[in-house]
Amino acid sequence: MHSGWAIAVSAALGSDGPVVIDRRRLELAPSDLSSQPYHHDAIRLSLAEGEALVLKVRSAVLDRARRSLQALRDDLAASFDVAGLALRSSRPLPGTLAEILTSRALYIADSEMYRDAIHDAARELGLRIFLHAKAGELEFAAQALNTTAGDVAQNVQAWRKTLGPPWQRDHRAAAAAALGALGGLSSGARWGR
Repeated sequence: MHSGWAIAVSAALGSDGPVVIDRRRLELAPSDLSSQPYHHDAIRLSLAEGEALVLKVRSAVLDRARRSLQALRDDLAASFDVAGLALRSSRPLPGTLAEILTSRALYIADSEMYRDAIHDAARELGLRIFLHAKAGELEFAAQALNTTAGDVAQNVQAWRKTLGPPWQRDHRAAAAAALGALGGLSSGARWGR
């Protein structure tokens, strides 16, 4: 997850274990609105104007998240059923914009907005949601697949050779998270040692 976009990697259980079936960038920020309404804009506006802007951006981001996840589901529907999604656990934010703007939460509020939009869109689509700790994708996948984080990292890194670029840190993290969700959905998704 980033402010305005996310990397999605989809995995399925193949005959030789988990395989990547899709990878894409999800564009979540509307081009006509701020991609960071809390940190860049609301802080400069009156409280009422800031609240109106945040609500407008949040609504547009949720709409884009719905459409992005539905497009992913539609694109894979001929061969696969998108059943689950893995996301970083949410970080708590104060209850009001005024509190967010005067706290350290200002620095995470925008990224939480995108994370929450993906979460809410997945829930609306009936996807099973699996949560993992921030930067804990490898451990999450290892636990779900009954293996070690090192084995997951090695296998995820090896996909670069078969998939080709792009296969950057975001792709590897998203792939590990997808493996954790796959392990949670299927008791047959294992990498034995």
